[in-house]
Amino acid sequence: MRISKARQKAIINKIVAYFRKRSPYDTGNLSKNGIQCDYLGNGKWEIWVDDDWGTGIAPYMKYTNENWNEFAPPLKGKINPNEGWWDEACEHAIEMFCTALKGTKKTL
Repeated sequence: MRISKARQKAIINKIVAYFRKRSPYDTGNLSKNGIQCDYLGNGKWEIWVDDDWGTGIAPYMKYTNENWNEFAPPLKGKINPNEGWWDEACEHAIEMFCTALKGTKKTL
């Protein structure tokens, strides 16, 4: 099935909007600036977070998603209220993509 680049972009924009809505919101930097989308060509898209330490827009991204026991104090031992949000959002985005393309998800 071939879909136009315009249709692809519409689907991806909807998914990116979902990621931005789902992301933890304190200053708004992660949702407004950190979540990125690039067209790689030949029908390939990439949704990512600019989280490079020292140069990225949202270098703290990993702290919003991971179990805080993986890190040193002061986070270690505390409960991350947002733990797993990115993983869950990715799963939902896959479902959104499948629905938009009238397809099904296959587990490898």
